[in-house]
Amino acid sequence: MCLKSRSRIRWMLQMLCLVLFLTAILSSCGGTRNTRPPTVGIGSTSPSITQAISSTAVDYPTQVPTNHPMPILTASPSAPNNLTPTPFATLPIATPLSSTPTATSMVTGEINGLAEEEVFYQDGGSCPHEIWKVDPKTGEKVRIFHNDTLGFEVNNLVLSPSKEFLIFTFSFYDPIDGQTLLRSGLQMVRPDGSELRTLVETEETNWAIDAPVWSPDSTRVAYLRAYLPDEGETPIQQLHVFSLRTGQDLVITPEGGLCDWSPDGNKIVYASRSRRGIYVVDLASGSQKRLWEDANLIFGWPAWQPGGGHVAITVMNEEVDMPPSQAVGVYLLDVKSQERDKLSDANTFRPRWSPDGQNLLYDVFVQGGGQLWLVGVSEGPPIQMLDKLVVLGTPSWSANGRVVLLTVAQTAYESYWVSIMAIEDRSLARLVLTHAMRPQSTW
Repeated sequence: MCLKSRSRIRWMLQMLCLVLFLTAILSSCGGTRNTRPPTVGIGSTSPSITQAISSTAVDYPTQVPTNHPMPILTASPSAPNNLTPTPFATLPIATPLSSTPTATSMVTGEINGLAEEEVFYQDGGSCPHEIWKVDPKTGEKVRIFHNDTLGFEVNNLVLSPSKEFLIFTFSFYDPIDGQTLLRSGLQMVRPDGSELRTLVETEETNWAIDAPVWSPDSTRVAYLRAYLPDEGETPIQQLHVFSLRTGQDLVITPEGGLCDWSPDGNKIVYASRSRRGIYVVDLASGSQKRLWEDANLIFGWPAWQPGGGHVAITVMNEEVDMPPSQAVGVYLLDVKSQERDKLSDANTFRPRWSPDGQNLLYDVFVQGGGQLWLVGVSEGPPIQMLDKLVVLGTPSWSANGRVVLLTVAQTAYESYWVSIMAIEDRSLARLVLTHAMRPQSTW
């Protein structure tokens, strides 16, 4: 398997979604492309799965069977029970990285007081094909999903707000050239690894499912269906919403982008790459409102303020090593008035709100690495949380807003630690080592 070729495909997809990677190790490789006209698949209507929100015995919407060269995705029935949990004492908990403050009793105390009982992360090598979970308090870990088919990868792990479902995207790459994306889709599984279901799936090569986001009530998933273009071809990003209640897969806009839900679940804010702007779409009426549009800017992943009327917007450099323009930074944008305030000059991609909607955590791109920063929306300058670290996998706040889950490594060439940081004293505790390339974690 050509890891450099595979990395280029991921790079193409995430550049299509405006992700600026922190390393410059990706190479160019030739590959087959399918240039058939793009199609938009609308999922078949299935029996209501309203019970899925409260019951473990439920029929989920299923994909209409299609003929594919790869086997149907399955999780090993014995996977949750066939691995011996790793004792807590053997894990290097509370071991600081060299460039962070010494880990303190505060971070271990915060871990013991967490409401979160499970952390999910990718593993299985550079091209991750496994999903694991670890108990942050005991350190016991177990594999809940794996697929050993050559060319298979998992990505974009997102736990539902109700904590009842884990969704993730999957990709099958050509095992010969290691580059051509044969098939991609979105799957859902229970946190214990049971009831694996395919929600949506592509039917053409080099079409990718990416960037899923749960609705606040855990009944819908917004995601991107994106075409990975050859040189000279036009990129395509379609914003979809899949309903767990009806099984319908609806196209919200054919010129979509990375998105987030309003707190009430009635609207979606998204960044359009083709139109170079930030827009809000009302899901009931289908009407759209332009919040910010500028053909000279590149926008990152918008984040809607919890319980508030603002959206955090990032303006990014096109290349990490380019001198930053005056426009680059993190902005707070009022949805009604469209007024905006600049909170930071950081070149970042996806800010994350604290649960109370008063602070933003973001990963700053710098040459050769990343820095973790925190900024309040009402007072004080930005605070640097970590320095000289590659910080990958979007940081995720705990429910109480006192700690953050993130993955860190000393360099881009080392394995990553799934870690927890205490906000108050910035101390860091390592949970578990993962060998995935650019891993993600969630809780």
